[in-house]
Amino acid sequence: MYGYGLVAKRNVQRNDPLFRIPSNLIQSSDTIKLEYTQISPHFQQIDTILGNFSSLERQDIILALHFMKECTLRGTSYYQPYLDMLPNDIVPRLDTFDDHELYLLEDEFLCQIAKESRSKLKMLYNDLEFQRIIPFGNGLEECTSFPSFHKFVTISSSHSMILNGTKFLVPLADMINHSTRPDITIPHQFQTFHRRNNDGSITVYADRDVMVGEQIFEDYGTLDSSLFLEAHGFVPSENPFHCAVIESRYLLEFSNHNVGLADVLFHLRIIPSMSSIPDVCVTSEGRVQDAQSANLLRVLALGLDNEKLGVCIKTKSRSDCIHYDHASEKVSRFLRLMAGRAYCTKRSSLDEDVEMLESLRKKNASSQSELALRFRIADKRILSDVSGLGSSHVLCDTKE
Repeated sequence: MYGYGLVAKRNVQRNDPLFRIPSNLIQSSDTIKLEYTQISPHFQQIDTILGNFSSLERQDIILALHFMKECTLRGTSYYQPYLDMLPNDIVPRLDTFDDHELYLLEDEFLCQIAKESRSKLKMLYNDLEFQRIIPFGNGLEECTSFPSFHKFVTISSSHSMILNGTKFLVPLADMINHSTRPDITIPHQFQTFHRRNNDGSITVYADRDVMVGEQIFEDYGTLDSSLFLEAHGFVPSENPFHCAVIESRYLLEFSNHNVGLADVLFHLRIIPSMSSIPDVCVTSEGRVQDAQSANLLRVLALGLDNEKLGVCIKTKSRSDCIHYDHASEKVSRFLRLMAGRAYCTKRSSLDEDVEMLESLRKKNASSQSELALRFRIADKRILSDVSGLGSSHVLCDTKE
């Protein structure tokens, strides 16, 4: 062990087995439901009570109840050595941000997700039906209060391992910290290096070479940084899979001036209705991550070419509206303009945010404040790269 990580005691090669955790140390929501239904028959209603939560959220809550129950055992829990290794404080995932920290985030969509998640958890905790089925009654305040419940939900969210849609608490395995794989060009799935065996045990394999004495890292998956923040409470320092949102209001400038474009997008089944042009998420290389967004941009980019635009609106054909000559060049120019507009309307520049982050660190600001700044810096870095405007706002008044 090295802090909150693991260190290699020998040289490790990619695909080498690191360790196998036996099934009797592994917990899932299914094993907990089976155990707690025997303690409290009312617990079988848990799925109905959690009906407004997603499958992964339900599993987090059930795993959190397990942590709460074990906490009330005052150190006599079978899992106490594992509990001792877990964070003492709440994991700073997205729904632990207060209003000021969400303001620092500068992302309306994520702010809404955070507030909704926090509100749903609070309403659930205060629900009398929920209180009635929990299997530990009037336990210790430090284990069963709402702050404790919320803390254990964040721990479940950040420390559990997801295999084929099921969350598992896997002691030791959850001590491996995240770092993007050096060979990111080689496709892989998380399950490639984390396998559940026939006997219920889980074996973890190395996803990279590690020299003796070095910390062992693993890649948690090809996820956008917003998902790391929402579920795990951190923002990777480098994440080639992160994308910055360009809101539809910038894209709509073109469709509003050319009403026929919305009809084209609807006709080609790119949008579900003529008033629902979505946001797009762009990487630092100027790529979008799904075919629907790519087709959307190809159509909208015709707003830069009146002649091709007119043909597209008239024919509404894929060849004229999506698969036209020099489409990639037009999309690149369109994205450059849109990224520039998105960047230039931000309250602060990339340079100013970097300075603010350094100031927060000196003031020992909350982890959430630092994460908010790191996330918005990652977004602005992408918008700056795609737009070519640099890291200040000096060139924001420059017209192409």
